[in-house]
Amino acid sequence: METNKFYRIALVAGAMAAAVSCSKKSYEPISINSRVAVKFCSGISQLQSRVSGTLGTNWDANDPIGIYMIGASGALTTANLLEEGDNLQYKAASAGTDVDFNAVGNSLFYPASGDVKFVAYYPYSASVGSDFKLPISVAAQTSQSAIDVLYAPAGTSYSKQSVGSTAVALPFVHKLVKLAFTISAGDGVDAASLSGLVLKIGGQQSAGTLDLATGTVTATVGTPTQITALTAANGLSSEAIVLPGSTSVVSLTFTASGVTYTGSITSGATSWDGGYRYPYNITLNSSGVDVDVVGGTISPWNDADFTSLSYSE
Repeated sequence: METNKFYRIALVAGAMAAAVSCSKKSYEPISINSRVAVKFCSGISQLQSRVSGTLGTNWDANDPIGIYMIGASGALTTANLLEEGDNLQYKAASAGTDVDFNAVGNSLFYPASGDVKFVAYYPYSASVGSDFKLPISVAAQTSQSAIDVLYAPAGTSYSKQSVGSTAVALPFVHKLVKLAFTISAGDGVDAASLSGLVLKIGGQQSAGTLDLATGTVTATVGTPTQITALTAANGLSSEAIVLPGSTSVVSLTFTASGVTYTGSITSGATSWDGGYRYPYNITLNSSGVDVDVVGGTISPWNDADFTSLSYSE
């Protein structure tokens, strides 16, 4: 998936459902030997809610997702898997905001009777086993859309008898955290000197899992490490996708033209929550760093409570 990406996906807590849905498209049901194939589309449109790098608007063709078909109880367990619906890979049929997904191998078909539900996630991984744990790594930030984990929990029930020409709309949500830094040169700092700036975020766990049965992200606890954020060539903007967790041990190091500014999060939110975007405006001065709250704007992700930062040169 390209870094320039918006997803029309479901918001996390507190959002109102929008009226637009890819399920309102009309499809000709595919029937083979009286079995009806399941048709999938990109989900309920609520906000253009995905940003990695420069603003974008589309799924890319061949973006891979994994899908499970389960019984109407909605429980993702081995016993509740139906019709071989065990982590089947589907890919976006085209580029666009509301797209269809086609099976890479075997297609899913509705059972002869009874309701079913679906659990889906992005990006697809063949390594998900019977524990339904999706491996996560945010160590490399160069293609953030490739690490922007999305999850669609079991929702609406569907059946062969009720589906008609309706596609299954997969209501994806973000599961990780977006950090966004807008950086500017202040007193005693030449804007040109910020070219090639490197931002490292310390105190991070770079690996974890998403439990597809519960939607819970869990860090694989090890020695905390630094994550190098994705920064524009001019050094004026930087972003990172990290795992949810405590902010109590987070350090930030800006290095530009041989000058290093280091600091840590000292107040504000005690944790970064999955599905939220944390924006920071930072001014680098020769005497220190000013940090301003970003507020009152509509964000592609849900803006969270701001966290104050303290820096010294």
